[in-house]
Amino acid sequence: MTLLDTCRIGARYDIVGHPPLPDILRKKSAHGADEVWEARPHWTRLDPPPTPGEVTALDINGAYLSALKTHLPLGTLEYSTGNVHSRRRAGIHLITPPEWDHHPYLPNPLGNREEPGPVWVTEPTLRLLQRLAAEQYGPLCDPPVIHESFTSGATDQLFEKFRQALRDAREKAITEEDEVTLEYVKSMYSRIVSYMVSC
Repeated sequence: MTLLDTCRIGARYDIVGHPPLPDILRKKSAHGADEVWEARPHWTRLDPPPTPGEVTALDINGAYLSALKTHLPLGTLEYSTGNVHSRRRAGIHLITPPEWDHHPYLPNPLGNREEPGPVWVTEPTLRLLQRLAAEQYGPLCDPPVIHESFTSGATDQLFEKFRQALRDAREKAITEEDEVTLEYVKSMYSRIVSYMVSC
């Protein structure tokens, strides 16, 4: 790649070298999925709280934009073993998830997973479980146990300018009740996500 880059000085487009992916990230079939667990929580609290309290509305579209702030790996994923996590790295991790005893009151961060045992999760899911195991939250669960990892150096700045531009445009459109700009922001977010998924 160094030789190729040297030969291409003055070229008008870039050649991108895609490092090999671990087998865990390869789809088993054209319409199948890889081995990384995608938590899709579908949860309803059966018993309402005994006394009235404050209700916090969740801004789903705003949450999608904030997801662009997640830590993403840059470069070739490196394999490691052991229950060690570096905040400067990001990737996928094989963990034994902690027990979740709060299902009547709070949804499980891993969603409605029925299979017991270790599971491959992405960096944001691992960091969420680690935060929930911190003293700040009670803790709500034990820390997840990491068995294996594929990680690389991490950054949360990759989409920061894009995220800020969409966030500001969205807030302005909501304030001014500008439906056209609001739909445009949704479209831009949808396009970047579908482009990332297809890469």
